[in-house]
Amino acid sequence: MDLQFEQQENKIISTFSKQLNRTYDWFDVNFTENLEIASSDFWNTEISAKLMGVCENVNLLSSQDEYFVTKIRLNKERAIFIRLSKQIVREFLEDSMGQSPVNKPFDLEKITELEAKILTGFNNYLYKFFSELLVPPNEIPQNTVNYNECILTFFVTNKKRGIGKLIVTVPVIAVKPEKLRIRHRFSIDDFKTCPARFNISVGKTKIKLNGQEVDFNMFPAAEEISFTDIKFCFDTTNEVDFNEDTNEYTLIYNE
Repeated sequence: MDLQFEQQENKIISTFSKQLNRTYDWFDVNFTENLEIASSDFWNTEISAKLMGVCENVNLLSSQDEYFVTKIRLNKERAIFIRLSKQIVREFLEDSMGQSPVNKPFDLEKITELEAKILTGFNNYLYKFFSELLVPPNEIPQNTVNYNECILTFFVTNKKRGIGKLIVTVPVIAVKPEKLRIRHRFSIDDFKTCPARFNISVGKTKIKLNGQEVDFNMFPAAEEISFTDIKFCFDTTNEVDFNEDTNEYTLIYNE
């Protein structure tokens, strides 16, 4: 697969990045749902996830954190990476196995071999759910120059609290997101029959009511505007009903 780029204001934008405004929804709906189902099933608890970002190659959301990483090969050249933040690892392990009596404060480098196998098993289980959204391994182009990566960053929560970040990195050529359909441009005529509330003021005058002077907002002539229900408002508690057919004004005054 050849890379397609567009030069814009001295920046090179790949086709994948350019189309994210139309493909983000596909990533959000499909990957998020599969992540929630797989996580809830594996850890036997209700897990929710929020897709925080989709980017290409550079992920600022992953900085300043430690991760447990599993690499799952798609073919000889390409692989998918699943990263669990230090916080999410601690929460998953403590919820399933209890708090470690020796790994205090929690350190990723001090997790046991069994804990590492459990986390690897979880990441592999996630991949089974994600794989249905990816290009089959035997159909992924080989010997190409496109090594760009699609990076999905999720924030994962359980019933009680937020528990950390989960990051999925997939080769761009291994995913074919669907684009949102672009609706035809609307016409201004589409809004002719749509009612709307509005206030129009072009000035003020004073009128006497029960011996008192009150401010009255003046409105423009409505010769070419259709009104079904319009009220002229002055101050904050008084209204004037307008009858289009008779051009009559009914004053409602609240003392």
